[in-house]
Amino acid sequence: MSNKLSNQNGDRVQIPAGSVFAEFMVGKPFGYYYVFGDDLVEGMPTDAGGWWFVWHVPSGIWAWLHTSNRVWHAEFTNDVLSPWREVAFCIPPQEYSLPLAEGWAENQPCRYCKTQEGMVTVTLAAHRAQNDPIPTSMLVATLPAGYRPAHAMVVPCIVDGMGAVTGHITVGADGAIYVQTGSTSGIYATAQISYISGG
Repeated sequence: MSNKLSNQNGDRVQIPAGSVFAEFMVGKPFGYYYVFGDDLVEGMPTDAGGWWFVWHVPSGIWAWLHTSNRVWHAEFTNDVLSPWREVAFCIPPQEYSLPLAEGWAENQPCRYCKTQEGMVTVTLAAHRAQNDPIPTSMLVATLPAGYRPAHAMVVPCIVDGMGAVTGHITVGADGAIYVQTGSTSGIYATAQISYISGG
């Protein structure tokens, strides 16, 4: 980063207590600034006893509190500071094992997860435990509340080992996952399902 500022605190410059942040930043070069303790600065998120590192760049101002992973951003153009907004970070979704209904066993791990935007993904790779053919419609698993679609949905699935025979997976608003097929030889339920959570 070019044009760093320096003072007795290295590359950080203190913003005086009671400063009007937009006025203080006018004409300042790129660099790190901070507020400390009770040095509350107008229009800037603060936390008593915390250090805020502020990075002034052409696109705006970024602020990070050292005691957390929370980051704020404010546009700063034409000497005008827009309201602060907390920046959202992508957090990898936690995967859970999908409990299969009686009579089913995993071919590969069966999982479900939900992103912070509410996108649910279900990975199903199961077979009939005794290699018995799948009847016309059979329950494979049930999703818990919070991972269910708003309305029933249907997606294709593979029901034999070679993939030559296909059926359908139905995911109900109650979380029930059914495999449906007219085949008399299908013993598998293999599919990946994605949708926005409805509850």
